[in-house]
Amino acid sequence: MHALSPSLFVAILIACLIVLVLIVFFTATMIRYQRRNLALYKEKLAAEITTLEKERTRMAEDLHDELGPVLVGVKLKLNSLDGLNKEDQTILDNVHSDIIGLLNRMQDISNDLMPVVLIKKGLVKAIDQAADKINHNSGLHVMFSSGKLPELSQPVMINLYRICREIMTNTIKHAEAKELSIHLQRIENKLVLVTVDDGKGFDHRKSSSQGRGHGLVNLHNRTEMLDGELYVDSKPGKGTKYRIEIPI
Repeated sequence: MHALSPSLFVAILIACLIVLVLIVFFTATMIRYQRRNLALYKEKLAAEITTLEKERTRMAEDLHDELGPVLVGVKLKLNSLDGLNKEDQTILDNVHSDIIGLLNRMQDISNDLMPVVLIKKGLVKAIDQAADKINHNSGLHVMFSSGKLPELSQPVMINLYRICREIMTNTIKHAEAKELSIHLQRIENKLVLVTVDDGKGFDHRKSSSQGRGHGLVNLHNRTEMLDGELYVDSKPGKGTKYRIEIPI
């Protein structure tokens, strides 16, 4: 074979360099495009979740500040009635009992929409209270513990609280578990939330390939909003472990 002439060699070298530059340019463009799309997705997600939390807060305030006092007023007016016969008194007692039940239910709904304890006493107390409520009202035993946490902003507290509640709800609905442990701590520059249950577990890869359930979508969305990472370790018959790491 004849050796390549210098001019042909230079031409091939230039062509290779041009192709290389085009590949680098294309790759950089795709990376910028993906980063921009990811940033836009996170902005949209944050706006949707923020709007949702504002609407929940508004509804909780309406229940507490408007409907609640009206029902209390009706209850007081009913209590002021006298001179009733036995049959009317029985009806009045039943109505009185229904109003008390409705007030208690409204308080539960208002607390689920935006827990007062979360705003007034912080994240740890709010999760602890939610765990106690589940322990008294379901067959699941929730054990919550936490290390010393830094001061957290309200959006971070709200999203971490929602994440914990979502995991508790998913465990009750789907896991058939008897125990759920939740631990929250700070490790270096991260908040780390670890939950483990002794339920039936599930095939995470299969669930992901077939489209995640609504609960898992919520967990992923709220974790992404906090720029965190969600790790799921679950197999059929082996329970489920969630590990969520949030940078601080």
